[in-house]
Amino acid sequence: MGHNIPVLETERLQLIPLGDSPDDAADVQRFIDDPDIIKFLHFVPYPYPADGGRTFVESQKVKMEKGCAVLWGIHLKENPAETIGLVHYWELGGTDWERGFWLAKKCHGRGYMTEAVAVTLDFIFGELRVKRILMENMHGNEASRRIKTKTGAKFLGVFPFEKPCKGFTHQDRWEMTAEMWQRAKEKGL
Repeated sequence: MGHNIPVLETERLQLIPLGDSPDDAADVQRFIDDPDIIKFLHFVPYPYPADGGRTFVESQKVKMEKGCAVLWGIHLKENPAETIGLVHYWELGGTDWERGFWLAKKCHGRGYMTEAVAVTLDFIFGELRVKRILMENMHGNEASRRIKTKTGAKFLGVFPFEKPCKGFTHQDRWEMTAEMWQRAKEKGL
């Protein structure tokens, strides 16, 4: 019923389907429970619950088995046992999907997330034939904005939250199609 989610590789990274690495839940718990990471994640409470990593991994494995979500843990090839972040796609309905991601603070500024997003986009558009990906980020999250811009996403605008979220009052919205991704690849990342 679910999608056949492969291990994906880049020059520096291995992306392994979430739940296939024994320490996924512990690593999610350890790295996401950081105020500098969690403040930019819409749906993640802070402080992060003590069993949040385990609960998240288990709930997402169910969604992946149903075919309505695809998640990869990001691993450095030099340390493949540690999950340093996630790339997460989920079905919104029809042919639209949404994407989210996060990366451990110790790995910021090295281009890992752009690398991870690029290889997952090839799978999402090529293998799953997703027509459009919608994305959001907290307004002011420049790192997330740069990744979206580099990978060819179209900025749709700044929109207010109905209620402030973790001190943020607005979010940026984006969209991407396979054609946009192809143009970004042709320009070079």
